[in-house]
Amino acid sequence: MADTIDKRVQDLEYLLAHLPEDLDARFGGADSRMNARFDQLSIRLQTMERRLQNVEMALASQGAKIDKATDQLAEILQRLPP
Repeated sequence: MADTIDKRVQDLEYLLAHLPEDLDARFGGADSRMNARFDQLSIRLQTMERRLQNVEMALASQGAKIDKATDQLAEILQRLPP
């Protein structure tokens, strides 16, 4: 019986002694997976940002064209007799 208790105590001591290494190994895998997901999200956000910038430039260009057309119409309307 004493041998069994000594063996269990030794097993627990072994587990406790190696616990930091075991936890580092487990969390190391989680860290690498989280970093990979973060990298994917970062790439997606950069893509979305570029697309938004393209949409913004397109809208600005269309707005300028509309402003020009509006100015031209206003000039035409001013030339018409009342």
